[in-house]
Amino acid sequence: MMPRLFNLKLFGGGKAEEDVKKEDYLSLDGLQRGGASIARGQTSIRVPPKHVDSSGKLSIAWQDQARFDKTMATEAGPRTVTLDLSHNHFRSFGFLRRFTQLQTLVLDHNDLTSLKIPEIPTLETLWLNHNSIASLDPLLEFLVDATPRLQHLSLLGNPCAPSFLNGGSLSEYIHYRCIVTAALPGLVSLDCSPITTEERDQVHRIGGADRSPRKSTPRRKKGKVPPPPPPPALSPSSPPPPPPPPPPSLSRLKELSVRSSPKPKWCSTATGMMEDAAPPTLGIGVD
Repeated sequence: MMPRLFNLKLFGGGKAEEDVKKEDYLSLDGLQRGGASIARGQTSIRVPPKHVDSSGKLSIAWQDQARFDKTMATEAGPRTVTLDLSHNHFRSFGFLRRFTQLQTLVLDHNDLTSLKIPEIPTLETLWLNHNSIASLDPLLEFLVDATPRLQHLSLLGNPCAPSFLNGGSLSEYIHYRCIVTAALPGLVSLDCSPITTEERDQVHRIGGADRSPRKSTPRRKKGKVPPPPPPPALSPSSPPPPPPPPPPSLSRLKELSVRSSPKPKWCSTATGMMEDAAPPTLGIGVD
């Protein structure tokens, strides 16, 4: 009996399980014997958890997929270290929350215009080559929070990453690398090229630390300036503060000034010392 053929471009890495024969790669019967779940009229393929190899790699590349099977994510997610989703049409990445040990994520050729993935604190390598991401600052701002341990990033072939692949000049490419290095200081390599000490020094020389993307603060709506908050009300049990003391009278001020002023001293001709005495008279009388 001839096997029922199923039109597939490529199945994961070539086979569904070790015991599937080569002549059954494109055979529906052979894939089902290998453990893959395929139904007529469906475009999703469920690869058995055994497809995660001994190194923790799971490949769903070249599957022409837009959604990830939830059961597969639940079963294979905790054991996957490297996930290859290249050459697909993924837009929603909520399933990545189940990949708790993920260190490498490949999203090449998914026609992405932006990236919205859940926070992956374990991710160290992210490939976004040959997508349609045009804005660099929003992407870097997002990666700062979503991938705090990111060390290797590749954006080749995106409009936001000028290079020889898309007609960018050398000066544009150097400027682009400077911006990315300033925003993600933990990066070790960018576009498969190590970030050199000279590049980091250049970032510091031009104040690259101040050029990292910052989250915009919401603008205050136009209108009247709100009044200052009222002073805190006193509780009924607390006594009122004492009134301030009254200002001193004029006579009291004169008394204080006399007391505080030093006694006049006069030089005695007899002893040659300063003594407390009345000033000497000048011997001029008035008849």
